[in-house]
Amino acid sequence: TPTHLHLHLTTPTPTGHQTLTIHTRTTTTWTTHATATINPEPVPEPASPPGAWPPPGAQAVDLSGLYARLTDHGYAYGPTFRNLRALWRHGDELYAEVSLPDGTEVDGHVVHPALLDAALHALIATPADLAGPLRVPFSWGGVRATGRSASALRVRLTRLSEHAVRLVATDLDDAEVITVEELTTRPFTADRSTATEAPVTPMRVEWVPQEAGPTVEPSGVHVVGVDPLGLADALRAAGRDVTVHPDLDALAAAIAAGTAVPADTMVTCVTDGGPGPAIDRAAPRPADEVVALAHEVAERALGLAQRWVGEPVFGDHRLVTVTRGAVATRTGPEIQDLPASTVWGLIRSARAEFPDRFALLDLPGPADATLPAAVDGPEPEAAVRDDTTLVPRLVPVAESAAVLQPPDGGGNWRLDVTSRGTLANLALVPSPAGDRPLAGGEVRVSMRAAGLNFRDVMIALGLYPGDDAQIGGEGAGVVTEVGSEVTGLSVGDRVMGLFPEGCAGPVAVSDHRHLVRTPARLSDVEAAVLPIVYLTAMYGLTDLADLRAGQRLLLHTATGGVGMAALHYARHLGATVHTTASAPKQATLSALGVPDSHIHDSRTTAYGGRIRQTDPDGVDVVLNTLTHEHVDTSLALLAEGGTFLEIGKTDIRDPHTVTTTHPHLTYQPYDLLDAGPTRIHQLLTTLTHLITTNALPALPVAVWPASELPDVLRHLSLGRHTGKLAVTVPVPKPTRGTILITGATGALATHTARHLATTHPHHHLLLTTRGNPDTLTPLTTELHTHGTTTTTAQYDPTQPHQLHQLLTTIPTTHPLTTVIHTAGTLHDTPLTTQTPHTLHTTLTAKIDTTHTLHTALQHHP
Repeated sequence: TPTHLHLHLTTPTPTGHQTLTIHTRTTTTWTTHATATINPEPVPEPASPPGAWPPPGAQAVDLSGLYARLTDHGYAYGPTFRNLRALWRHGDELYAEVSLPDGTEVDGHVVHPALLDAALHALIATPADLAGPLRVPFSWGGVRATGRSASALRVRLTRLSEHAVRLVATDLDDAEVITVEELTTRPFTADRSTATEAPVTPMRVEWVPQEAGPTVEPSGVHVVGVDPLGLADALRAAGRDVTVHPDLDALAAAIAAGTAVPADTMVTCVTDGGPGPAIDRAAPRPADEVVALAHEVAERALGLAQRWVGEPVFGDHRLVTVTRGAVATRTGPEIQDLPASTVWGLIRSARAEFPDRFALLDLPGPADATLPAAVDGPEPEAAVRDDTTLVPRLVPVAESAAVLQPPDGGGNWRLDVTSRGTLANLALVPSPAGDRPLAGGEVRVSMRAAGLNFRDVMIALGLYPGDDAQIGGEGAGVVTEVGSEVTGLSVGDRVMGLFPEGCAGPVAVSDHRHLVRTPARLSDVEAAVLPIVYLTAMYGLTDLADLRAGQRLLLHTATGGVGMAALHYARHLGATVHTTASAPKQATLSALGVPDSHIHDSRTTAYGGRIRQTDPDGVDVVLNTLTHEHVDTSLALLAEGGTFLEIGKTDIRDPHTVTTTHPHLTYQPYDLLDAGPTRIHQLLTTLTHLITTNALPALPVAVWPASELPDVLRHLSLGRHTGKLAVTVPVPKPTRGTILITGATGALATHTARHLATTHPHHHLLLTTRGNPDTLTPLTTELHTHGTTTTTAQYDPTQPHQLHQLLTTIPTTHPLTTVIHTAGTLHDTPLTTQTPHTLHTTLTAKIDTTHTLHTALQHHP
């Protein structure tokens, strides 16, 4: 478990005394481990060393079997600490010789801990000493260390009371090394000894609303450098005193000249300086560009951090580094500026050295009225989302409301709500799909991914027509069983299609006519999100509206799933398409090639007049998802004989009333399932042909794990995404799959390998290192004792061709299932001495190699 260590030294009292406290924290609670008083009084003369060693009359103590005996009594010492070499007893005094193993480095220690600890083993060296409870050192008084380096000590322990001794240790030349005037021990109770062996509680980071703190008097703020997010304007609008400087050098000069005063300073680190929200970007950057930009923005942040702590005129004020979409506060497609995520890691490291000098703030777009409260908060890290300032907290996974837990007892499950009306009631509930008998025409599918649509939000909220609709109506997976009447599909086939009984779970059942083999060019996630949206568009535009080449279509909310599918399909048919979308999403339509004259704002009805300007006769077909005045405006745009297709569920009009008012058109509310199983299968077959021949594209999709479905549906309910959303479900992995661990000589990799060997011994471990694989022999020998098989290989993650060669060595009998990338390069030096070279070397071992692994493994079987 990661542990924070905190040492605090008070300022001297009038008498010169200082207090030192040592705390640690693994979660949210600080634990006090030690307190000490530092005495400024002169160090007394060292005690005179004994004349002869050992003194005359001292009785030797038999140490044979000592450490085996100590282990049996609960004192478990590793090889480095088994250093008591000889012991004599003389009255109330013990005389011990301790020495470190050959080759042990002693530089950097006042007294090597393994040497000092071994000196105390003399107190528990005989069976009589072990008669009582386990005891450990507790209170150290009158500690005096000379700083003399030693790998061996002569130690004199004088009994002061039953549980207290005086310790004097000298080197082999009888020069004093350390003296402890009074060392007291105390019992080490069983609950303390077993506490460290308790199961580790899995934790996760959750971003929660920042608690309101005391009112802070507004102070001046400096904004430094390019300000693409409008920080200065937002702060001024809130009444703050803001000064702008071109760079930190200019700010330092202004403070030195007396024209500015030290204050908190804000600097922006983004890799896109444009004025719009990060989500407005069109296509994602190529991966190699992302890697290059990550190096570039990290180097800039390093320079800013070093300049900030290296310039005395900045005082003790904070440098607030502002990013945009560089940190994820929830699962899903939140990160819009992936390269700038490196800034968060770098500034966090800087803050470890300078806790009060740095802060991080992530905005979702241009700065607005929420900025002042976010800046004034006491937290070193914050992010603004949905007009709320969020801060990170560690919470146990089992207690997280954002992570759904499968039902007790195992078995198959699916997503549902315990009662409809709120997304807070989402739960994973038992499902009969895993073992119920199949009807003749049914197929059982091991799910890989499920597509989600706005209908799923409506189902959860109880707003969808009918009571039998289930969350997760489309998906993709692998056939595990077919009914007696099914001839077109076989066990092992990859399939995609509709699942009216729901498929947001490991196993689902559907009518074979609702399924079709997945085109080879599609991944499971890509396939899972296509059936409902493409078939809804195809059924409506072809079967119901008979849309033909040259006709005009008004497509509302064109950046949603059905909207994008309908746009591509209508173009395939040769139709002209007018689209609507909210302003932040219109760039997506431009990127898809829609002319500006055919992109309209879905938040107003002004599109009615704009469309008439380019098409005076109006449109032939409307595919609608909007409500109220938008329905009226769209109806008025239809030409003679036009068709209004309604797929929304919250403002369905009476067809008779509509056609009475508009006798020249057809008003058609519809649902895909109205087509019936036979027609659905025909449409699916057509879709797979169009996908396979590249006549229609796959759709952009954002992916979540199934355990975090509440976040998915909340994100979906906000309507801020483009394209489709999907969840992946746990995939049954081979019982003897291969787990690749890079950097296997490192401590993290070693710990991970041991954990896997004890918890998943049937998997095969492929351990790699840049150096000689023979160095892994001790580890593999240990792993073999748990029944785990291993292979070692020399592999440099920065070399893509080596990865491809490595993958070819993995046998099909235990295919690759997991990659744990621990390999890295460490430049463990203070912030002020880091260089661009050390930064880029460290980043290359992580960012560049992760890109290589991701690229190579995306389509690896």
